[in-house]
Amino acid sequence: LWVLGCLSQEDIQVLYVDFEWSGARHRARRDKLFGSTPLPNLHYTRCYAPLTIELDRLLRYIRAHNIVYTVLDSVVPALDGKPEDADVANRFMGAAGRLPGALALAHVTKAAAGNPDPQAKPTAFGSQFFHNLCRKSYYAKKQQDGATPSLVTVGVFPAKPSEGPPDVAVGFEFRFEPTHVGVRPIDLTANVELSRSLPTQDRMRAQLAGGEALTVAELADRAEAKVDTVFQTVRRKPHLYQRQASSDGIERISLVQKGF
Repeated sequence: LWVLGCLSQEDIQVLYVDFEWSGARHRARRDKLFGSTPLPNLHYTRCYAPLTIELDRLLRYIRAHNIVYTVLDSVVPALDGKPEDADVANRFMGAAGRLPGALALAHVTKAAAGNPDPQAKPTAFGSQFFHNLCRKSYYAKKQQDGATPSLVTVGVFPAKPSEGPPDVAVGFEFRFEPTHVGVRPIDLTANVELSRSLPTQDRMRAQLAGGEALTVAELADRAEAKVDTVFQTVRRKPHLYQRQASSDGIERISLVQKGF
């Protein structure tokens, strides 16, 4: 909802397709995010039938209002069968593919959500075809400080790039107040817990960003990575990392300095 609201403020016609909640609840959330100022480019519709059945109605609305981006919330309530069924996933993805710029929100299994491996990339609950047939996918991780329950940090990590350069992970901080919700972008490398889900090279760059040169062992320790992984990353990306000989005979790693 926050993303769609921001797009609507850029004079982009967007549509929130709701299979779960109600218009009144989303309007209350919208008012906390953006205040009472009307957002005429942000459209909303409630669906009570699967996407395959609602599709014609949605397409008529999209054409009538020149919608260019849609959000489907969420996948399982929008299905016409069991989420584990490949045919069900195929029909949903085919219908979603007819919508302009469709972003479908999906839950993951409890086992995937509780996986202790920070590098694990959970996929949508149900058939693997939800992941196989989408153009790009991302997974979100939430961190909440028990001492400040009103503050929630969310990392959004790319899981599947189908075309073009790989996307980068982004982070947001949500502050929930009685009358409003504040949102601001954050640097994930500064968050100890969520930074563990970043690619090794991003964690390495964060440790070297201050200009310090570190041994491979030191860099691996600070980036919480294996020594062999750090060494291979340095070897494969000479445009990012440089190896320096030191007076003590121990090689150190630093970032390549970019000129103007």
